[in-house]
Amino acid sequence: MLILDGSGSMWGQIEGVTKIEIAKQTLTSIIKDLPASTRVGLILYGHREKGDCDDVETAVAMGPIDRDDLAARISAVNPKGKTPITRSIKRAVEEIRGVADAAAADIYARAYNTGPRAVEFYEFTRTMQAYNDMISKGTTLILTTDSDIFKFLRGMEAGTTAESDIPPDRGTSTVVER
Repeated sequence: MLILDGSGSMWGQIEGVTKIEIAKQTLTSIIKDLPASTRVGLILYGHREKGDCDDVETAVAMGPIDRDDLAARISAVNPKGKTPITRSIKRAVEEIRGVADAAAADIYARAYNTGPRAVEFYEFTRTMQAYNDMISKGTTLILTTDSDIFKFLRGMEAGTTAESDIPPDRGTSTVVER
């Protein structure tokens, strides 16, 4: 994800050349050298309204590179406003995360549809991710012996995760500390 500063400060000069011209030339040069398989997007800020601290725009969504479109959008930037750089970086992170989440969902969907073992793997992976998101270091868990995480942890102790190695639930529980 490329981010271009279109704030008023870009009219400042370095050795007689405006910062905006240096930035435009640099980005255009970078775009020319990117491989055709590159996925790229462009976020602009400070370019539409004077004094607007919320002036952040996703000019080009993350996707297959279109050099001509990117170059045209970069060339059209006319610095005007404030410098909401933090907002633009947060936007870039959100855009990248969205693309990554969509790719992960696609991988999971394809894996999920390949057979019963794939379904088990998908469910296991999602369960482990949920536990990882919920449990922090120093957390104590009280688990029943039929819970997925208990089965997984018990299988790790034995060097296997086969269900046949796990005793049936007898209403017991165990404490696991992370």
